[in-house]
Amino acid sequence: MFKIQYTKTQIPLSDPDFVVDTFRYTSIIGDMLIENPKLSIKIGEKYHLILNAEDEIDILYEGVLHVVQDIIQYKKGYTSYNRCLPPLKEGEQHYSIIFPDFYYELPILFFRCKAENVTIYTRTVSEPVDGTVFVKPNRDIEAPFYCNRTQIIKECLAFLHQVMVDLKQAWPNIEITENYTKDWEEIQGYRRDLGMVE
Repeated sequence: MFKIQYTKTQIPLSDPDFVVDTFRYTSIIGDMLIENPKLSIKIGEKYHLILNAEDEIDILYEGVLHVVQDIIQYKKGYTSYNRCLPPLKEGEQHYSIIFPDFYYELPILFFRCKAENVTIYTRTVSEPVDGTVFVKPNRDIEAPFYCNRTQIIKECLAFLHQVMVDLKQAWPNIEITENYTKDWEEIQGYRRDLGMVE
């Protein structure tokens, strides 16, 4: 089971003076957070990555958005750090999310997707020293996790949807920023296709 734990927030934001239609809406996600917000990723019973929400929520949002788009559309996956994992099986695609604000030991999640089967590896990247990928004690789990593609997509879409709803509540004029409406419509389309919208 793949789970994104996120604390709902409703902090009003004033219109920033620098907003133009090319301003990326994800840049203000961290500004709307309540004090001591909770943001984490759980995989199975053993992996629980607690994130610094103010620094990481925009990174997680962007990473989840790209991964879910790629998984849904069966896009060709990325090859970054593939060398540290078992060889790709025939027909398997490879995606990842990395969290750079951990500085020198960056958590990275690898998703290996084939049909409805997803294998998730939890690892750490030693950056910017040498790019070594390893299993960090007391954080990563060496054995892979096996998950269902549809469950992962639904969990990602639920997270993306809630963040966008919170942004809209916090700042009603957010539609003037770049890609908010486009991303909203795309996410709602995916949710409708999966029966997540009544």
